[in-house]
Amino acid sequence: MAQFPEIYTEQAKIFKAIGHPARLMMVEALLEGPKTVSELTAIVQLEMPTVSRHLNCLKEAQVVKSEKKEILLFIQ
Repeated sequence: MAQFPEIYTEQAKIFKAIGHPARLMMVEALLEGPKTVSELTAIVQLEMPTVSRHLNCLKEAQVVKSEKKEILLFIQ
């Protein structure tokens, strides 16, 4: 298997994380500013547990970060 530079591996994680329509919608909404999970739930019109799973995926890829009451877009 080919060995790729770390930057490509990290970028691939980000692309994979935003590769779902709901996660892409959340990222777009967060470009406007911080949102609560409830606000994101209303935007994507999914149940809160589903939104939480999508947010965890985005957090693991370091696309977003969360603070006490809001989700923030995290651009490196």
